[in-house]
Amino acid sequence: MIIFGSIFELLNSFKKIYNSMNKYHYILIILGLIALVFSCTKSKIEVPPLAEFDCDTIPSAYSTSIQPLITTNCATDQNCHGANSPFGEFTSYEKFKKRVESGAVMARAVNPSENTSPMPPSGLLPQSERLKLQCWIENGATLDSEPVDPEFCDTVDTKFSTFIKPLVDNHCAFAGCHGSGTGGRELIAYSQIKDYANRGVLHDRVIDTASGTGPMPQGGYLPKIDRDKIQCWIDKGALNN
Repeated sequence: MIIFGSIFELLNSFKKIYNSMNKYHYILIILGLIALVFSCTKSKIEVPPLAEFDCDTIPSAYSTSIQPLITTNCATDQNCHGANSPFGEFTSYEKFKKRVESGAVMARAVNPSENTSPMPPSGLLPQSERLKLQCWIENGATLDSEPVDPEFCDTVDTKFSTFIKPLVDNHCAFAGCHGSGTGGRELIAYSQIKDYANRGVLHDRVIDTASGTGPMPQGGYLPKIDRDKIQCWIDKGALNN
């Protein structure tokens, strides 16, 4: 009964306040509330159209143009697309590629409509960054599209004994993949690895991200520098050195 009495007293107090108010004051309060509601309503964003562009002149390799863009603007923390984010992680090429294939990157980051919330939440990307994404997507959204620089091969270790064999051992030559007893798929001896190189398997599955054959190793594509070094080893004859 005490509770009901308190509620009744509160309602009675509101009634007294209402009765004591000038009707014009009441109207002003109502108008103020309406204005507050409209001020909190999200306004449309202005999306400047992309200028005419030539993708041949715009750097759009994943490792040097797209990945830094994602790291800086998207894969920042759990509130955006960082590790363990409930909104989806952009922490690897494969995870970001899935969002590209869904159309969300084009619809929200490259060419958002006036009624679409842009990505990133802080605001629309600069046109130069949007153009990089546009060209990368138009070129197939591959992991990397830039060829190996021949001079690069002369400056890094690409020997079989010190680079290729340890790399294969760490990423491929284990149970359930290409380890001992995997029935013709072993990558343990030099001759077996050289055979994969000669038949183009290393190129199509490990190096060329646009081949459509699926990545090797199973966990995802190797870093570009490692894939480039494998290509260098093959270009030099895939020697047992």
